[in-house]
Amino acid sequence: MKHIAFITSIADTWGGSEELWSRTVPLLLRQGYKLSLLRVDPDPQHPRIAALRAMGVEIIAIRSDRSLFRKFSRTSTLHRTCNDYQRHLEVLLHELSPDLVVVSQGVNFDGMVYAYVAMQLGIPYITLANKAVEIAWPLSGELDYLRATTARARKNIFVSRHALEITEMQLCRKLDNALVVHPPVSLRPAPLPWPDAGTGLRLACVGRFYFLDKGQDRLLRVLAQDKWRSRPLSVAFIGKGEDQRALKDLITYFGLSSASVEDHVPDGAAIWNDYHALILSSHFEGLPIVLLEAMAAGRTAIVTDAGGCKEMLEDQRLGFVGAPTVAGLDEALERAWQQQSRWQEMGLECFQAVHAAFSRPSEQILFEIIDNQAL
Repeated sequence: MKHIAFITSIADTWGGSEELWSRTVPLLLRQGYKLSLLRVDPDPQHPRIAALRAMGVEIIAIRSDRSLFRKFSRTSTLHRTCNDYQRHLEVLLHELSPDLVVVSQGVNFDGMVYAYVAMQLGIPYITLANKAVEIAWPLSGELDYLRATTARARKNIFVSRHALEITEMQLCRKLDNALVVHPPVSLRPAPLPWPDAGTGLRLACVGRFYFLDKGQDRLLRVLAQDKWRSRPLSVAFIGKGEDQRALKDLITYFGLSSASVEDHVPDGAAIWNDYHALILSSHFEGLPIVLLEAMAAGRTAIVTDAGGCKEMLEDQRLGFVGAPTVAGLDEALERAWQQQSRWQEMGLECFQAVHAAFSRPSEQILFEIIDNQAL
């Protein structure tokens, strides 16, 4: 029986970067693979972890000290200074002796220590990166380590062309073993009905409440302008995260009656029964699953040019893309406002574009890659 070990660099209980590999699990199990998941402090009560265990995936804790993991999950001399941590990984992988390791990363280098250990043990491995951040360059002393680890990978998979291109630039070399596999999205047979707009247009800003990445504070600065206060437009911030209190406090600080904070909705598609468009104010992104979900529901979007957003959302045809600044987001939202009569039509085009782009499910593509590399 072939054995695949998934290792994730996410320190939170669950992250969007884990959607792609986790959706391959049922496909691999049906093919008779033995599967293990190695992660920091897996929460046995988390529904996704519990579901994986119920399917037969072995759940293994790498480390119970989150602060230690966060210190180690950076590129700064990981393979040289983290000897105890590295030995722990070596012991785990040596005992498991998997046929293939799949390293899932939130950012392009934050899980490379896992791949490095697999490389040192001679275990074949694949890296999977959710995003790349232009401001987070590896230290010059790390380049040899990172170049060797990516070069020896069976495949380096990225969810957007942006992440691949930034990674190659940061490594100062092309990755001949790289390819792009988009995040997964569940398609529906028809777009959702268009919500009533009698009391104004309603936007949903969906995602983790984390200003450093998602930039919700930037959107509030836009909405605080007099012109947006006077228009029948509201924004609901839907999600959860460490900046939830700051988000609520900023809404109060700006005195915005048009903005609200809503609970996280497990079924992302259900959001679009009530909202006319998605708005994202991100600094950094991979290729947002929330964007794909909105488009699959037949909704247009107003987004900043972050990560792979404009790879899926063509400006002026499918939605509105602005520079990742307050002025850029305001400009994109203004264009959207002036063309609000087109939103429903653009949403239908978004629906068609997603169906065309995902004629083969992403999880099926990743499954075939893993299955081929595990031979």
